[in-house]
Amino acid sequence: MKLFSLIFQFNTFNQDYSRVHGLIREYDHIRINETGYFVWTKLSAKQIYDELRPFLNTDDLLLVTGIKTPWHGHARSEIIDWLSGKIQ
Repeated sequence: MKLFSLIFQFNTFNQDYSRVHGLIREYDHIRINETGYFVWTKLSAKQIYDELRPFLNTDDLLLVTGIKTPWHGHARSEIIDWLSGKIQ
């Protein structure tokens, strides 16, 4: 299993992104902020991107990046707890 961050920039006003959020909910995930998530999955970054991209408009942006140790930061406790349970 691998840890990835998903960073979106939704550029289409009044677009229904429920399919994007529904797909993300199928992963072991935690929401970082309004447009960012961490996901824990067996898939590759390209596979994640390829699953989500069809539900975005051509003006929308998505960056899928792998995360490895060490990591450090300040965030809500539930995010830190979730990350700590995935990678040491």
